[in-house]
Amino acid sequence: MPISFSAITVADLPRLARWLAAGEARRWYARRDMSYADVQSEYGPKISGAEPTQGSLIEVGGAPIGYIQSYLIRDYPAYAGALQIELGAAGLDLFIGDPAYLHKGLGGRALAQYIRERLFTDERVSCCVVGPDPENAAAIRAYAKVGFEYVKTVQVPGEDCPEHVMRVTREGLK
Repeated sequence: MPISFSAITVADLPRLARWLAAGEARRWYARRDMSYADVQSEYGPKISGAEPTQGSLIEVGGAPIGYIQSYLIRDYPAYAGALQIELGAAGLDLFIGDPAYLHKGLGGRALAQYIRERLFTDERVSCCVVGPDPENAAAIRAYAKVGFEYVKTVQVPGEDCPEHVMRVTREGLK
């Protein structure tokens, strides 16, 4: 089935709230209980453009199954300081929200396609960086399958757990 991406809108917030309230998205991505107001506060600025992060739904055959977002690391100085990564690095976060699509290889396929179509077409981007929880073995395997390599583990100020920082370049993307 074809994978596509569509920019999130205010109409998508109830779906995001449902996804972030349960399962893998709750455990590894939200990491806390999020009310609908929390979801509005977190994702509203991405939708309005007040924040430089680009958020999209991951769709399979036109049906929304998850969420992906990207940003230039340098647009978030505190995070850039914690990572100490190259200036042209883009960050990326994603989760599969619909449990029917978990553990089917779609996260890795979506990740590689999104990086090719959205990130590596931007001349400012030299590499892509992800920072899964070091205990999220499924995510780490998915990232490695598309070419991400381990860089280091960092503790980002204000975050509860460390990040297992992984990086991929245009040449390394599979």
